[in-house]
Amino acid sequence: MTVYLARDREFRYISIDGKQFRVEEVRELPKDQAFLQMQSAPAASAVVSPMPGQVVKIHVLQGEIVERSQTLAIVEAMKMENELKSPRRARVRKICASPGDLVDAGQPIVELELEE
Repeated sequence: MTVYLARDREFRYISIDGKQFRVEEVRELPKDQAFLQMQSAPAASAVVSPMPGQVVKIHVLQGEIVERSQTLAIVEAMKMENELKSPRRARVRKICASPGDLVDAGQPIVELELEE
């Protein structure tokens, strides 16, 4: 197999055995943006994947009360495991992904109902 790599200011290019591909850089969401307020339900929030990856484990069950900083799920990206944690005490409203799922940056993994 023959592989060539090239880049310019905007894109990266790869050629594998004569087949050419344009590759765009994927950027990680800042950790403070990994907690996304849902527009449709003000009392609900979603914990989202900070980058594209694969869900390794879901640590919670629907309906469970979780504490601030409790690990909700693990997403593996670039051979690193990223723990997704609850931003505060909340009830798990919905599990949006399963172990083995491939997810995009910003994709909800767990929806929470915030506890007052």
